[in-house]
Amino acid sequence: MKRSGILNDRLSASIAALGHGDILLVVDAGFPIPRAADRIDLAITRDLPDLRTVLQLVHAEIHVERVLFAREISQHNQPLDSFIRVEFAEAELDPQPHAVILNGRKGCLGNACQLC
Repeated sequence: MKRSGILNDRLSASIAALGHGDILLVVDAGFPIPRAADRIDLAITRDLPDLRTVLQLVHAEIHVERVLFAREISQHNQPLDSFIRVEFAEAELDPQPHAVILNGRKGCLGNACQLC
């Protein structure tokens, strides 16, 4: 029985299967995810687990080369912007207009994309 790190078996297996160049999305509740997408819903109740906790735990398990996130975060959620810049200081930070991330022109859908 696993006693530390990410205990959710599906998330742990997905992280273990990541390879160079793969994309992992971490999004908040209510984000429009296509039905055909492989997704793991970790929500227990509103804001539990919170986005920062999930990002920290996932980041502890993988090497992140690049983080795409909505540029608007710096205007509308300064604490989250600061968190991303500190937590992923070693990665390339690539703020994008929210519409670019949402419509997939960068190859992903999400509020924050971690490229391994």
